[in-house]
Order: sequence, then C-alpha cells, then structure tokens
Amino acid sequence: MKFIGVRFQFIALLALTGCATEQWKAAEAQCMMQAMPIFPVATEQRWVHELPPVPFMQKCVQVSYKDKDGKNLVRTECSMVPMMAMPRLETIDLNQKARNNYVRSCAQQSCFVSYGNTDCKLPSTEATPKP
Repeated sequence: MKFIGVRFQFIALLALTGCATEQWKAAEAQCMMQAMPIFPVATEQRWVHELPPVPFMQKCVQVSYKDKDGKNLVRTECSMVPMMAMPRLETIDLNQKARNNYVRSCAQQSCFVSYGNTDCKLPSTEATPKP
C-alpha cells in the first residue's frame, strides 16, 4: 500500500511542478527528501460514495394501446431515472497535505536564500550594475 501512496504523491508533485524552473525543481526535490522522515506516507482506505458521470439514466418502455378506431399502436414512453451513488474504496495519504505544505515552504525559503526570490528565478542580466 505504501508504494501506491508514494507513486501518486510523486505524480501529483510532477504535475504541480510542470511550469517550475529547474532551480525550483531541485529545491523542491531536496525539501521532499527532508520532509519524508518528518511526514512519512501514512495511507488509509475510506469508502467514498460518488455519482456516476451521468447522474440520470433514461429509461424507456414501449406501451401498446388501441386508438379510437381500434388499431393497435405502440408508443415509447421515456423517463429520467436517478442513478444510485456507487461506493468506491479510495486510498488516501493522511500526511500528504502537511508534507506538501512543508515542501512548498522549504523550497520557497531555499530559493529566497539562493536567488533572492521565492520562485527560484535567476536574476536578469539587466538588474546587475555594470562597472
């Protein structure tokens, strides 16, 4: 179970850092290594009830009837039937939110110390004074 939690955690981390600079990613990876012993992966399984993507199903029935001339006719009557919420077993990491907050804060502090900003952006060449 721990492997599943760690795998999803790293996928989420990669998704969040898709637009980050290489320096930010390095700082974040360093901070993640520090955070793992403090906030280890602690998974728990919970039942979650969720509606399917389409919460209503169309149920149609063919009804036979006779018109006033005595002819047998068939018509289709449709109604919307609400779908039941389906239970699903979900594995969550209880420490993920605290670990992500720690990593973000640590990376911002590291970037501020190294680059003078919390985004790990390299200073532009125009900002440096010329002798």
